[in-house]
Amino acid sequence: MRRLLVSITIWAILCCLWMAVVCSSASAELFSAAIYGEQIGPPNSFKWKYTLVNTSADNNYVAWLMAIAVDEGTEVLNVMSPKGWSSDTSIPSFITWMGISGNVPAGNALGGFVAEFSKDPGVQTWSIMFVNLQNSDESPVEVGSVITPEPGTFAAIATGLIALGGALKRRR
Repeated sequence: MRRLLVSITIWAILCCLWMAVVCSSASAELFSAAIYGEQIGPPNSFKWKYTLVNTSADNNYVAWLMAIAVDEGTEVLNVMSPKGWSSDTSIPSFITWMGISGNVPAGNALGGFVAEFSKDPGVQTWSIMFVNLQNSDESPVEVGSVITPEPGTFAAIATGLIALGGALKRRR
């Protein structure tokens, strides 16, 4: 029975890893991006850090502008930018970061974008503007929602790994 449980657990982990690889490689487009967000600080604070990932399949597309919109009525209290980037919060519930002396090439990521809000920002949508290094007249835009890690996912994987480790230890 234990051997069956161990086999099922290993099979489930391998399936999850395979799906992650297949889904990430299938979504490759000429220009594409993702923004990962994480709430930082104490639970009652509304401070977030963001990472911009340029997932473009074509190395000519460089991300140079990032904007995040939050729920209406949410004030932006404080913003920090990575080196080479500036920010603008003149539009309510909206933050724009622009690469002044630093861009994000295809296949690279840049962290250090931080924003503090007056309340829970709710749904966070983003826009990324690219420039095509081969054709400077082309500046496509990609839009999406901020990706946040699900604590339940990490807990489920950890539980499976602990069970697997326990089963292997008892087997010896």
